[in-house]
Amino acid sequence: MLSASVMLAAAVSAETIKIGVAGPFTGANAAFGEQLWKGAEKAAADLNKAGGINGKQIELIKADDACEPKQAVAVAQRMVDQDKVAAVVGHFCSSSSIPASEIYNEAGIIQITPASTNPKFTDRNLPYVFRTCGRDDQQGSVAGMWLVKKIKAKRIAIIHDKDTYGQGLADATKATINKMGVKEVLYEGLTRGEKDFNALVTKIKSLKADAVYFGGLHGEAGPLVRQMREQGLKTTAFVSGDGITSLDFINAAGGTQYTDGVYMTFGADATKLPIAKKVVDEFRASGYEPEGYTLYSYSALQAIAAALNAGKGKTADAAKYLKSKTVKTVMGDKAWDKKGDLKARSTKKSSNNSPVKSFTRTAGNKNTGGSAQLIMDKLDICVNLITQQPYVLIQQLLNGLTLGSIYGLIAIGYTMVYGIIGMINFAHGDVYMVSAYLTAISIAVLTLLGVSSIPAVLVITLLITVFITAILGYSLNKIAYKPLRNSTQLAPLISAIGMSLILQNFMQISQGARTQGIPTLIDGILTVGTASEDPEVHQSFSVTYVQIMIIVSSVLGMATLTYIIQKTKLGRQCRATQQDRKMAQILGIDTERIISTVFVLGASMAAMAGMLVTMNYGSFDFFIGFVIGIKAFTAAVLGGIGSLPGAMLGGLVLGMSESLFSACVNSDYKDVFAFLLLVTVMIFKPTGFLGKPAVAKV
Repeated sequence: MLSASVMLAAAVSAETIKIGVAGPFTGANAAFGEQLWKGAEKAAADLNKAGGINGKQIELIKADDACEPKQAVAVAQRMVDQDKVAAVVGHFCSSSSIPASEIYNEAGIIQITPASTNPKFTDRNLPYVFRTCGRDDQQGSVAGMWLVKKIKAKRIAIIHDKDTYGQGLADATKATINKMGVKEVLYEGLTRGEKDFNALVTKIKSLKADAVYFGGLHGEAGPLVRQMREQGLKTTAFVSGDGITSLDFINAAGGTQYTDGVYMTFGADATKLPIAKKVVDEFRASGYEPEGYTLYSYSALQAIAAALNAGKGKTADAAKYLKSKTVKTVMGDKAWDKKGDLKARSTKKSSNNSPVKSFTRTAGNKNTGGSAQLIMDKLDICVNLITQQPYVLIQQLLNGLTLGSIYGLIAIGYTMVYGIIGMINFAHGDVYMVSAYLTAISIAVLTLLGVSSIPAVLVITLLITVFITAILGYSLNKIAYKPLRNSTQLAPLISAIGMSLILQNFMQISQGARTQGIPTLIDGILTVGTASEDPEVHQSFSVTYVQIMIIVSSVLGMATLTYIIQKTKLGRQCRATQQDRKMAQILGIDTERIISTVFVLGASMAAMAGMLVTMNYGSFDFFIGFVIGIKAFTAAVLGGIGSLPGAMLGGLVLGMSESLFSACVNSDYKDVFAFLLLVTVMIFKPTGFLGKPAVAKV
């Protein structure tokens, strides 16, 4: 039987030719992975109808790299060793494509990326490496010229996401404007996965930037441009690269009211090419809009098929074919140079009727790298911030207060559970993530039911979100933690991490991997000072009504929980369980009920935070709980884990520190500073600000 199975597998393999499709099918960039897969899937189906490759049907192998370089190397090795692919469409992120290409090239496997634009990918002159997109230095050249010549910007802030793609794009743009005689007023990075960039936006405003260039992806570009508009930078130009080529950019920003007027560098709209009409119509008939890199992926597989057909399955001959011949694709005739870069592309200008406006790429200068800023320059900025621009200082303090309140609300859940059972609930950040989805679903259902009163929508949404999230918190305790209560300390920790992964994957599968947005329910802004669209006149600080709600809710939530713990029978039972669980049981306290109640209260606070934060940023995805969960846990430890006031204090200190560090030094290193602060506090006060030393029971 085993022998027959092996023979059957070999026979099936002999009848197909395997092509890998590698990209981020999970994680924050899964929307782009979907574009790559849909394009390759449709191309494979069409090619198979036409006879496949050398008479064999195409079998696609899906490989998820999550835009993580180490994972990309692992999936590349798997496709080479186990799947025996003949070629690869992918990867998406340059930081994944570059290391993976070493594996493919050594194995003699053709790799065509539809999306990786970093020059290093092809500049190494690897014989089996190609791309169907342009390069960062081309985008940077066009973006730089557009900023200086078209927009006539003189004070340009350049921001990137510290990734190979994003920073490469920023460096190329920086090099272009520098050669044109314009010196950027700011060059800094932000952290991928975060949503709050208010401190950075305030810094941009204080430097009176008239344009912002962002090198990165839509997940960070959306909140960044939204927060710029909310802080009054309504006429400051925002330009980015092809990393925002998705409708998810609009969702990430919270609506077209924030993305109108944004520019991006990208080729002509491939869906409008006459040669692509049949394929595009078939995509749309199936209910899928072939946005972004969908047709780039389709054309990559077409090129692979043409090359393998010409080379009779020999990849060395196929690679030579691509570098010497022209291939007909859904995006027109394509030819590659000796590096694997395209020789020619469509250069038609795209329509400007879209909320995201695009313009074409042309050849330009190569990446020349960034420059370090002197410490004295940073000190000058900080002194100027305090002495010359007090409104900016107040704005940064408000930013830190809002961010710290968010950290504090979530940190309370960590500290309550730890205080009662001495365990870190690492799934707590994902409980917050689930509440964001519940908020969006509740608002959508209420809208469909015709509930138009904003206060009614808010109250009902809060009740639904808190109720369901409380049930989730209760269930987590009963399923994942109670059975392990008397086991080793490591077992509950592993269980907590497992529940975190389960919640992430459940929401990804059930709700989709793409960034989602909610309509703006409360859009008012309280502004103090002289507000003007002229950056030279604009001297004010502002706070949105939602940010006020976050601050007030954190204070009320903290006060309510403190009252419950200090003044009620339930609170006394919680304190008794915390001090000595066995003695509490002897005294007749149902400790399991108390523990479940603590999980419910912690989850309820996470639900409140999830609803408010989602309304504040306007967008969310299944991965938002990870980054903010780590920060909230840091706040809990900083304040003294087990102490409710300490959790809130730790959150405020962390939020304020990040905001002021971003203002005075550099956003690139605010996370480094935050954790250095934690380490410093732990060295001199191991229990945190308000924590108490544990008393050993003998």
